[in-house]
Amino acid sequence: MAMSKEKAARFKEAMAEQIRKNGSRVEEREKEIEKEKESMFAKVKPSTAADNQRMFSELFFDPSEIGYPDFPVDTFHHMHKDWPEWVVAGVPERDSNYEWNRYVVYAFVAGDDEHAFLVGDPGSGKTSLPEQVAAITGRPVFKQPFRNSMEEDDWIMKPEVNSEGTYWHVLPFVKWLAYPCYAVLDEFNRLQRGGRILMNQLLNEGGTLSLRDGTEVVPHEQWRAVATDNARGMGDGLDKFDGDIADISTTDRFGLMIQVDYLPHGSQVKLLQSWYPEMADEMAEHIVTFGEKVITGYRAGTFPLPWTPRRMKKAGKMALRYLNPVLGLKVAYYSFLAEDEERQAANQILKDIGLARKFGEFE
Repeated sequence: MAMSKEKAARFKEAMAEQIRKNGSRVEEREKEIEKEKESMFAKVKPSTAADNQRMFSELFFDPSEIGYPDFPVDTFHHMHKDWPEWVVAGVPERDSNYEWNRYVVYAFVAGDDEHAFLVGDPGSGKTSLPEQVAAITGRPVFKQPFRNSMEEDDWIMKPEVNSEGTYWHVLPFVKWLAYPCYAVLDEFNRLQRGGRILMNQLLNEGGTLSLRDGTEVVPHEQWRAVATDNARGMGDGLDKFDGDIADISTTDRFGLMIQVDYLPHGSQVKLLQSWYPEMADEMAEHIVTFGEKVITGYRAGTFPLPWTPRRMKKAGKMALRYLNPVLGLKVAYYSFLAEDEERQAANQILKDIGLARKFGEFE
């Protein structure tokens, strides 16, 4: 039976009133939650920069854009005059084209008083992140790569012989402990057990490094270890990257574990066009999209070769030289693939993103 117009109007009005009441309750509850959050941090005073500090927003970007608070960041420019030339030379140059992964850089800088472990795919920017932070803050960077065959003598100190006999030669890793640098420990999961024991002692709060000659080296209070690897060392894909499972005692020494992902799509397009301002939007979109699909395939095991910003840059350069993105992608990526299945998968990407129809397939 149809509802009368008068009854329908009353029903509609009642429903509208109920919706208003529900909305009012939600609004009231949201206000209550905000008050609860404010009371939780009522004793926290607003952050202000001290001497030799700058606010995060002055150095990087306004963190309120991603919903985070501002805070003071240590800078090191004032120390340069007291450092030897080889230390000052360790301060990286700023890359004007560098695109911040904003959530990642905030997490890294916010935990700057902690040792950090950066994990991510090859080419995701694990090393460039501390380098570019250091370039802005005036901090030196020292890189220590590890490989499976390295013993402590390969990176701490080693015996050498001269006319007077055998003596211990201290290696750069130890010398850099005296300065407030980022010590980037590349492929950290390949560190041997003996090295892990020494590293655990060093990464402790108030830790030291024990040398073969009995010396105990105390690091500078602002020396920071920044481990990087493709896996966390907890069994996640270590077989793929030829690493070892990390003892939890080592992992626990790092205050931060930060996942470094590839830049968002729009940031990659912006980066590619900052390298090549003459590149049309459509070509940049195609190259970036091709790379993103390669990344997906690499993670799934379809492709043996990762996609990196370096490879994207080479593909862009060659695409402009050939005036053909497929030929650019061919010489920069496709030609490195050896198996038929891999090459077929790469051609399928061309079809999926519409490049094959316009420029043909890889041959």
